[in-house]
Amino acid sequence: MKKIFVILVAMLSAVGAVDAQTKKMTVEQLYAKYDGGENVVTMNIPGEMLVTMEADAEVAANVSSLMMIISESAPKSFKEDVDVLVKSGNYTSLMNINAEGERVGMYMSKDKSEFLLVVYSSDGEAVFMCAKGENFTAQSMMALAEGVGDMF
Repeated sequence: MKKIFVILVAMLSAVGAVDAQTKKMTVEQLYAKYDGGENVVTMNIPGEMLVTMEADAEVAANVSSLMMIISESAPKSFKEDVDVLVKSGNYTSLMNINAEGERVGMYMSKDKSEFLLVVYSSDGEAVFMCAKGENFTAQSMMALAEGVGDMF
């Protein structure tokens, strides 16, 4: 009987270890973690404001919010957290570019309610952008990313 108890405890411990290793992250958790951090700029722009700022009002009209995290010297944990977010979320890769020390990734949620733009450079610069809304297409989100880039 004692052997069965020891085996059950070992099995339950293993299950707990697997759960602990299964990390999940949401956009809101990522934003909250780095909001106010050292060397980090965060922006949370409501969709209504984008309509007034963005040249392509039709694209901006589908956006309910735009969250951005920008850092010139992002901590290593930032890249790890974004990777966990993308892997644990329900995202499809639209495009990935790796050139001259810079990595760019574009992802769309499978229900087309979130668009992610992730940029890392070898010198530690990082940009994370999440647009939330509805009826996103890859083309409209690329136009939004370009428009937001022009603002800064």
